[in-house]
Amino acid sequence: MSTTEQQQKLAELLKNASLSNEARMTFGSHLALLTEENLSRVLSAVESDPEELSRLYDNFKKKRAALESDDASAWDNVIKEEEERLQSIEAS
Repeated sequence: MSTTEQQQKLAELLKNASLSNEARMTFGSHLALLTEENLSRVLSAVESDPEELSRLYDNFKKKRAALESDDASAWDNVIKEEEERLQSIEAS
């Protein structure tokens, strides 16, 4: 699947996600910046479990808040949670 096709598929999944319109637009603009490889990974995870999109958005918001607060421990906690989630996904 080409990058354009992947982006279109992800846009469709995002459209149907249980997120606000503002969240869809904000998160969608960031997802559009993903490399082809990472886009493929996100798409695969979301196709397997549509609720994964909401979890990814929550992670995105936590990262943004940690960066905006300039709190290194908050950032470390977000990354730790993300690593644990990724390990859980890889194990299943």
